[in-house]
This record gives sequence, C-alpha cells and structure tokens, in this order.
Amino acid sequence: MAVSLNPFILAVVLNISFMAWLINAVYRGYFSDDTGHEGSLSPFRLVFSILVPSLISYKGLQSGKLDLSGAIAAAPVGFILIVSNIGFFAALYFFYFSGSRLTKFRQETKKSRVANNDRESSRNWKQVLCNGGIASEIAIIYMLEVGCQEVPLDFNRYYSPTVLSLATLASLCCAAGDTWASELGGAFNRPTVTLVVNLKQVPAGTNGGVSLVGTVSSLLAGFCVSLVYYWSTYFLLPTTTVPQWPLLVFGSMSGFIGSLIDSVLGLHCNIPVGRKIPGK
Repeated sequence: MAVSLNPFILAVVLNISFMAWLINAVYRGYFSDDTGHEGSLSPFRLVFSILVPSLISYKGLQSGKLDLSGAIAAAPVGFILIVSNIGFFAALYFFYFSGSRLTKFRQETKKSRVANNDRESSRNWKQVLCNGGIASEIAIIYMLEVGCQEVPLDFNRYYSPTVLSLATLASLCCAAGDTWASELGGAFNRPTVTLVVNLKQVPAGTNGGVSLVGTVSSLLAGFCVSLVYYWSTYFLLPTTTVPQWPLLVFGSMSGFIGSLIDSVLGLHCNIPVGRKIPGK
C-alpha cells in the first residue's frame, strides 16, 4: 500500500507546489521588499519545502518518534520554517533529531524516576506545537517582512529581519535547552537536585529541581542549535561581512534561560500530588 501511495503523494505535492508558486509569483508582482534582496519563492524551494517536512513527518511516524497527531502537526511547522529561511528549518531538524535520540538515552533510568512510569517517546501535536509553534508564528512575520530568503544578521542594514531571526532562533534554543536538560538531567541517578527558587536540596525528580548536568546540557543545546543555524546561513550567505558568531552566545543563553523558565513554571504550575518530572 505504501509503495502505491508514494507516486500519488508526489503528484499531489507537485501540483500544490506549482499552484502556491504561481500565487506567490503574482503576489510578488505587486509587492516588493525593501531589503535589497529578491524574496520571491522559487518552484524548487517550494517543492523542497513541502516534500522534505512531509517525508520527515512520515518517517517520524513510522519510527515511533511522532504519533499520528504529531506527524500531522509537524509537516506544516516544518513547511513554514523551511520556506521562510532554511536556517530555521535546519535548527528545528537538529532539535527534533537530537531530542528524539536523547529521549531514548538511558530510558530505563528515567522511567524509574517518574511516578506512574508514564513517559512517552512519541511526540503528539501538543508537544510539536509547544516546541515549534512560536517559531512558526515568528517565521510567518519574517516572510511578510522579507519574503522567502535568508538574510544575514545585521542590525544596521536589516534590523527587522535580524530581530525576527533571533526571535525564531531563541524560541528553538529555549525548547532545545529544556529538552536536553530534562533528558540528560533525568538520565543520571543523582539522589538530590537543587530547587531553582531557593537553592535548597530536594529529592531528584522534584518539580523545579535543577542539576549541574541539566544546566550544562541546556547551554550546550542552545549552542548546538545556533551552531547549526550559523553553518547553514554561512553556506547560503558566503559573502556576509558582518560577524555572525555572536549568535552562538545568544543561542547558548537562550537555551539556559529556556530551561530555567521551564523549571520555575514546573514548580508553580505543575505540582499534582504524587507526580514528579525528572530533575534538571
């Protein structure tokens, strides 16, 4: 069934891509951006933007990394990010791939530290939208500003695109920082962790608890996500004269802050009786 369905899916993708490109070409004929770049959407980029997220969502569903609702939600999120800026999608894909791998890292240890043993490795639509929804919304605004293209981070020449790019990257780094901190922090069987609000030692698995492993992991997650974005835009914009490396510091801090905020919210907003989450 899957073999006979693939040509049909490809035909649908190609037709949708052509119609969307035609609409975009007509739209760009009346509206132009003011960044000095051509922001129109090429047919190849549109096909790529539809086909790649669809295939990744399908593979994620087959492998159990996504459930059906998660796969349905992941496809449009991936489409929006890749059609707006390939760097956004590269960062998202790295976050998705690394998060899926880390979920399975020392899984038995993490299961033993969660009440009711109800950890799920498959992401549903809520998790997909929580991790990628904000980035997708900002990416839409980015497209309205500069079209479908990559723009270097430069506050002097491209102030709005730079702010929107950093906001999208910050959203992905925050999500990655929280995920890495949860998965790696929960994978090591430490007896106690530090409560984020008063620095007291509490049993491992307590909401709002942080550990050295989790904190370092959140910084590393933000750094890695921003590094992927850095390299993708480096190859797409090889003539950029403005240094782009400060975004690595920005991404690292975004990952750390995202994990910290999650710990605070977990302490105050997620305290059901008898239920704990892995300490970070």
